[in-house]
Amino acid sequence: MISKNVEELICQISKKYNILMIDLANNIKISQLRLSRIENGKQDIPISIIDNFCVYFKIPLESILDY
Repeated sequence: MISKNVEELICQISKKYNILMIDLANNIKISQLRLSRIENGKQDIPISIIDNFCVYFKIPLESILDY
């Protein structure tokens, strides 16, 4: 299971870049509902979604996983 800190970090990065949840969900290839559940800690976040997030924001995957 991925740390709660990763879920919080993803939420913070999204807010920093002022991206709408629907746009982020579309860009990382998940539904808006699933993204909401992840951000609220109601669903675990698979590594594949973290990877898509990192690709979208051009962030090294290691920097998220080391958080």
